[in-house]
Amino acid sequence: MARAKRDDASAALFRVPPAEFVAARRRLVTELRAAKRDADAKAARLRKPTVALWAANQAAHTNRHAVDALLDAVRRLKQAHLGRGDLRGAIDAQRTALDGLTASAREQLGAIAHAATPEIVARVSATLLASAVDPGAHDALRAGQLTGERPAPGFEAFGAGVVKAPTRAARGARSRAP
Repeated sequence: MARAKRDDASAALFRVPPAEFVAARRRLVTELRAAKRDADAKAARLRKPTVALWAANQAAHTNRHAVDALLDAVRRLKQAHLGRGDLRGAIDAQRTALDGLTASAREQLGAIAHAATPEIVARVSATLLASAVDPGAHDALRAGQLTGERPAPGFEAFGAGVVKAPTRAARGARSRAP
């Protein structure tokens, strides 16, 4: 879903509002083919973004500092879940960065006269957070060039292992301890 930064010709398509995307892609592919540039096939494969994906990309593209803050907050949160940091501070930093990016996405939606419904804002937020959690998506997130929506990450994002619940015997021993 996320790829590294694209060439300049394709990158411009990520700024085009969804309603204009297909026509802009068609024009770009025609121009690239006429110029005999190899990028035409890459541009032709780009799919029209959903409104939520477009808004997430615009927010990331126009707020690079907020993206960096989100990536840093996610890193700090992962460390805090491993007992190596301030959990409350990391949660607050993540929430602040994500709130700033979703506010920007709302503004971007308003700029194209599209309603920022709770569902769309939730999809934007999930995509931004999931992309911040996935190291393979960081470059595309920083560039505002995500190619697909992502579901919100679960607890698996914070560690490689699975935390096992204490056994019944262990719980009983703990409750009997002085």
